[in-house]
Amino acid sequence: MKIKIILFALLFVALGAQGKNNFLRGKGRYASHEGEKLTFIKQQLLYVATKEIIDQELASMKLDSKLFWDRYHMSFQERFAPIEEALKVKFKIVPSVVPVTNSVDTVTLPGAEQTKVLEAPLSPKYLKALRYKRLLLQSRFGSIRKVLSSFVVKRMSHSSKFTHVYHIDILGKVNRKQLNRLYRQFTRLESSHLYKTLFVRSDIRLVNLAWPDIGVEVVSEFKKVVNDYWAVWVKNKLEGMVENVVITDGSLNMRLDDNYKQSGVPGSVINPEFEGGMVLKASFTIRKESKNLIFKKLVYRITGHLNLVNLKTQKLVYFADIPSMNFSTELGGLHELSSNVATNLYKFPLTYFGKMAQKIHSHDSNILEVSLLVLDARSVTDLFLLKKHIENSGMALGLAGELKTYKISSGMAELQIRIGGSLERFNTFFNELNYKEVRPKLKLETSINDQSYEMKLVYQEEPATEALSTKDEVSHE
Repeated sequence: MKIKIILFALLFVALGAQGKNNFLRGKGRYASHEGEKLTFIKQQLLYVATKEIIDQELASMKLDSKLFWDRYHMSFQERFAPIEEALKVKFKIVPSVVPVTNSVDTVTLPGAEQTKVLEAPLSPKYLKALRYKRLLLQSRFGSIRKVLSSFVVKRMSHSSKFTHVYHIDILGKVNRKQLNRLYRQFTRLESSHLYKTLFVRSDIRLVNLAWPDIGVEVVSEFKKVVNDYWAVWVKNKLEGMVENVVITDGSLNMRLDDNYKQSGVPGSVINPEFEGGMVLKASFTIRKESKNLIFKKLVYRITGHLNLVNLKTQKLVYFADIPSMNFSTELGGLHELSSNVATNLYKFPLTYFGKMAQKIHSHDSNILEVSLLVLDARSVTDLFLLKKHIENSGMALGLAGELKTYKISSGMAELQIRIGGSLERFNTFFNELNYKEVRPKLKLETSINDQSYEMKLVYQEEPATEALSTKDEVSHE
């Protein structure tokens, strides 16, 4: 009887140790502020400890932890921005614009009043509300807690020396399926937020007006001033998304046109000058509405539209028809008149430049597509297993597959793969799939010939049970 009890005890310990191996340890530290409830404090501690466990699991899966958290926090900031703006409105945090005299660090349009923006003082109530809202959303964002299918709090305490500092120690079991989903959600567009160059191609035209009518003596200088200010504004708005902003001239416009014509020719290669770039076509019209010589007033209307194109794909990224606006100015000195028109023209599209920046931020700049020819496939089930195998193995590249066609009679199929990254990295990944198992007793043979990708399914037994075999051909086109 004693022997049985001892054996049972040993088995129980062994099973307990085996179960514990599925758990990862995570620690968290949080410095609380006065008035924060214990439930809120515990929520923050669990968030920090969960992040530590996720890092360990990503490392074991050979996935890029830094890339994941960079994208995660970038998405969080986008989500939190409107909340922050709403708090500023609620607490009346409004910056003030004050005139400046002889300021060497203030740049303005010629003739415009020199001003600078003074940030509004931040009240303690605003800062407290901002911190609380940020931490609350951060601990819930992306349903990050769902990554842990279960967890145990081993210890929770606060520092004896600093009583506002709390610590937690947990054991958590990771739901890999949920972590895979979260990782793919935030990293599938690898490097999608960085373009090399934004080319700004502006066109400013007059209707019922001549340039001297608005005080402009040298047209090229007038356009350069407005374009340069646009370039500075756009570059600041797109910081972290675009490396350079370039105002185009005649010769550059010709090369852009040639690149567009070549993009429709099969086998053509994009001009290296435009690799990883976009072009913004900004067209504006200044139309005279009325001119009163007695009261010395000029009323003019500005209309315009924006057209943003990805130079790699020649696809439209953003388009806006900007509602027209009327402006009135006094017919005074030429310099004052031209400065007034330049200032209004400069400000006119800024709201839509901001919307364009948001669109660029979410656009797939580096998404490529390749077609895989699959040979000797015996079932649709095996093809979907292959698709899933490619997506899971290539998660760090943000791969997403789609079965386009399958002919059962010939065993040939086409898989379309979207790549969030460079083609060179995909080629390396594709070659590493050679002789890998899709499932037990089903391996791959891969080959690349002149950027043509082939995969042969090598069976060592009967294929997986076929669920779709009533038709000779399956198509998802």
